[in-house]
Amino acid sequence: MIEITQEQQDKIAAAKTFINELASVQDLYYHTLMVELGLNKEDRTEDFLFDYVFNSGDEETFVEYLGRHGF
Repeated sequence: MIEITQEQQDKIAAAKTFINELASVQDLYYHTLMVELGLNKEDRTEDFLFDYVFNSGDEETFVEYLGRHGF
């Protein structure tokens, strides 16, 4: 089994806390964007927005992304 020093465990715990905090900020930004756009979970456009924001690169705009998907 791998041995983890207390210093390493402390660094792991700090990284975990930081990443969880980032996730909370990410969720807040995304929710705020949905509210500003007037979208909700039932809106099909929200599926595309989620995919665009979290899974696509920077090579195209959201309008271009929608066009590529037939909208």
